[in-house]
Amino acid sequence: MVAGGTWWALTPKPKVEAARPRLEVGARLQSALAPPSAEEEAPAAAKGKAAAKGGTGGGLNVLVSPQATGAMLAVPAVNQDAFARIPDRPSDPPLVPAPDIALVEQVSAGSLPRIGRDGRRPWQVYAGPGPAADDVRPRIAIIIGRLGLSRPSGIESIRRLPGVVTLAFDPTAKGIPDWISRARQAGHEVLLIQPVRSVKFPIVDEGPAALQAALAPPENLKRLEQTLTRGAGYIGVITTPEGDLVVQEQALRPVMEELHKRGLMIVDGGGTQNTLVPRVATALGQPSAVVDVMIDAEPSRAAIDAKLAELETMARGGKAAVGFAQAYPVTLDRLAAWIPTLAGKGIALMPVSAVAGRQVR
Repeated sequence: MVAGGTWWALTPKPKVEAARPRLEVGARLQSALAPPSAEEEAPAAAKGKAAAKGGTGGGLNVLVSPQATGAMLAVPAVNQDAFARIPDRPSDPPLVPAPDIALVEQVSAGSLPRIGRDGRRPWQVYAGPGPAADDVRPRIAIIIGRLGLSRPSGIESIRRLPGVVTLAFDPTAKGIPDWISRARQAGHEVLLIQPVRSVKFPIVDEGPAALQAALAPPENLKRLEQTLTRGAGYIGVITTPEGDLVVQEQALRPVMEELHKRGLMIVDGGGTQNTLVPRVATALGQPSAVVDVMIDAEPSRAAIDAKLAELETMARGGKAAVGFAQAYPVTLDRLAAWIPTLAGKGIALMPVSAVAGRQVR
């Protein structure tokens, strides 16, 4: 019996991977992460050395949703202390309370946004403050995306960045209504990320709930509805980069028509030179934007600064430019240093709703 136990203990065991949560079509959307607690919102400095060693709100963040074949989306393993060097910002006024009950439609899967009987559209009602009528400066919009999967990154993006920065939340995250509420209380307008199958599939895999050019419109609309029922108070959706849907009008148009019918904006996540989103949006009279620059594709100080300078050049040439970034500490640090310089350069930082239809393409 002892010999048998010794053999079992010494025999190599197969490596067992933890089951990964996935965004499944036809199921309620869930995630392994709970929304941040009040304790986790406390400034990192107040938590002492325990937090730096992986205490509450720190440590390794779970891998949440598929990003590549056989893999998952890796959320940067950072705690709130990694953001401590970024200066606090002055408080911005909260946006109007959301949801507005007149802009909500109840369906079997939950609630969906709709245009109010008085003609009010969610993308306008829930938008951040727009520019003054006489403000003709070139405009830049910054979107911070993939939020909600890492609690420290979400909390610090809301806290450290000015409300004029738009925040985009992942539909696989748990507690999206709470995240949206927190963001809006801090002055940020909000987008939901809509996964779209990448033209690089299967090297890049956005998961089983991604919209696909090859799917029939009813199936894509079903998947879109699952994203839209995740919360309320958002202005629209941003697609994942290099989506195959945005180059196939017969697949793209029904999706955009549904968003337009619900009074929502669409932002193309970028990376596709021949995207049809602006053209279809013009035909529908729908607000839209396209990501011009992936700010932290190379997450280094020098590379990020170069991409921010590129955004400035584009804005001056085309009157509006949109940048997308993730909530890496270095990204938030460079944005916090760069944003105060824009006014002196004659450039206005705006919510993405304020650049709708203004990009030169």
